Amino acid sequence: MSAFWQGAFWQGSVAIARKDMLAELRSKEIFNPMLFFGLLVIVLFSFSFEPSAEETRRIGGGLLWMAFLFSGMLAMNQSFPRETIDRTLHGLRLAPIPPAALFAGKFAANLVFVLLAELVLSPLFAIFFNFPLLPVAGWFALILLLGSWGLVVTGTFFSVLTLHTRMRELMLPLLLLPIAIPLMVALVGVTSELFERQTLAILWFRLLIGYDVIFTTLALLLFGFVIEDT
Repeated sequence: MSAFWQGAFWQGSVAIARKDMLAELRSKEIFNPMLFFGLLVIVLFSFSFEPSAEETRRIGGGLLWMAFLFSGMLAMNQSFPRETIDRTLHGLRLAPIPPAALFAGKFAANLVFVLLAELVLSPLFAIFFNFPLLPVAGWFALILLLGSWGLVVTGTFFSVLTLHTRMRELMLPLLLLPIAIPLMVALVGVTSELFERQTLAILWFRLLIGYDVIFTTLALLLFGFVIEDT
């Protein structure tokens, strides 16, 4: 745990996150597919359900987070495989930084990608489903941050586990979805409560925080052992 407070940890994390964001800024190979896929899911849901305002407040949380989950997996699935080109991952492992710094940098970059996509998709969801987000914008932004944090921290961790497996694109959802069930249940519960009654469900909110803290700690502690086998 002491390694997390060293300057090398923070400097390495920032450097890796900056590298990934600059690479994505040039290539757009993650962000554009996320937006397209998320928008496709929202449009299909809007034509399939055609909900009234009351129905939107009841089922909107589940529809929205389903779109975020599937689009976010596109970003996390490419987190570590892109480092296998020219053996970049081996170079990063030899860098004089703690292994957890590599995970933290990847996590930070993925979180930025996912949050940016969600900030674009959320207003589109409100338009297609005729739902006013402005009255609950503050709490909704906090839920987005906590929910995205949990999804990204587990997805980034499992991305390195599936790095050298066959059918890698299929293995990440198979590993991530069962682990993310408590998080998704809490997200749907707290978001639906916010949409329907414009109040915060404290029980689901506490579960979100607990999930984020537990899985972030586990990922930082275990990543060093996982990366040794890649």
